[in-house]
Order: sequence, then structure tokens, then C-alpha cells
Amino acid sequence: MDDFLPAAKFLREARGKPLRMIVNDLAPAGKNVGVSVRVLSGGVKTGSKVLILPIGDVAVVRSIEVEGSPAEVAGALEHAEITLQGVDPARISIGSVLCKGKAAVPVSCRFAAQITTLSSLSVPILRGTPFQMHVQSLEIPVNATRLTATLAKPLSEEGRGAAEVKKERPRCLTGNMLALVEFQCARPVCVERFEDSRPLGRFILRQKGETVAVGIVTAILPDA
Repeated sequence: MDDFLPAAKFLREARGKPLRMIVNDLAPAGKNVGVSVRVLSGGVKTGSKVLILPIGDVAVVRSIEVEGSPAEVAGALEHAEITLQGVDPARISIGSVLCKGKAAVPVSCRFAAQITTLSSLSVPILRGTPFQMHVQSLEIPVNATRLTATLAKPLSEEGRGAAEVKKERPRCLTGNMLALVEFQCARPVCVERFEDSRPLGRFILRQKGETVAVGIVTAILPDA
């Protein structure tokens, strides 16, 4: 029962948040496009319009399948197969996010984050260090553009509050450190502050196929 309660609370919170569906796979379906999605939060029903980001196109949900059976609705935390009408399949990619226009997911090339470096980090992180960032099914090149501070104490579990700064503007980061860092992505991506969306607010950083850091998004920054 104790294990069930946190899961039930998480599901309840996810249902109450704006629609966020991330594309894990896609395939043409005649004049339409079929996408395999995970509903991160909110819900969607057949006939509704969705905004596809970061491309900014609008499509209509023509059909939904959940666990292999036709459905009228796909809800929070479910995996679904959805047929979209009115969008060019070539414009959608794995990692695209489907949402509602009135509560759209942020799109930016820049963000700030709290990261924890791992013992697997063999080369110190400097300003400009490149990584492959993974957020859900999205993989994208990023660079560390600013090493803001190392931390003695992290943000709260919800990503809120003030972190306890250990050293401002460090020259480099090594393994097993906690730090605030700003990143620049190779192209616009859909990420959110961890306190707003846990699934789209946490990420891992890899170099040469090895995970070297994990992090949570603390702020979406304007594009330079």
C-alpha cells in the first residue's frame, strides 16, 4: 500500500497537468501519419486538435489505440498509437511533443540546469564542452556554455528553492560534483522546468556513449 500511494499521487498530478505527449516512433499511414506516443501528462481524445512542437504545426487526432485496442481517449502515463491528420510526416521527428496551443510546451535552444556529474566523467567539463543530451526519446547535441556555480546542497526534490552555492564561476567540473550550468542546444527543443514537468525537466548527458552526468532543468532561457 505504501508503494501504491506515491504512484497514485503521481498519476493524479499527471492527469491534472497540461497535455504533453512525446513521440517515440512514427510511420506514414496513407495521407495521415501514425505516431507512437507516451502521454506524459493530461489526456487527448479523438477529433481534438494538437499542436506539434518544436515545428509549430497543428494536426487533428483521427484515431487512438491503447494497448492494441481502439479508444476514444488516451490518458496520462499511457502508451498509445495515434493517427494524425493534416501534417507532413517528414516534419515530425522522434522527440516531438504534442500539446495544446493554449498551454504549449516551451521551445528554446537554451536552458539552465542543476547537474550531478558521475564518477564516469574522465575529462573535466569546461565552458564549451559538448555532450549528447537525452530527454525521454529525444537525443540532441548540446554544449555547456556557462559554469555558474558548484553547489554544497541541491535544490529541493521538486526543483524549487535556493541551492546552497559552494563556489561561483568554477573553471571546471570533475566527477561527483553538483553544479549549476547553462546549456546551448544544436536546435530548438521542448524542455520544461523540472518543477513544471518531471518527464520533460530531467535529462542525462553522455560522451562517447557513456553517461557522465544527470540533471534537472531549472530555467528556460531566451535564445541569444
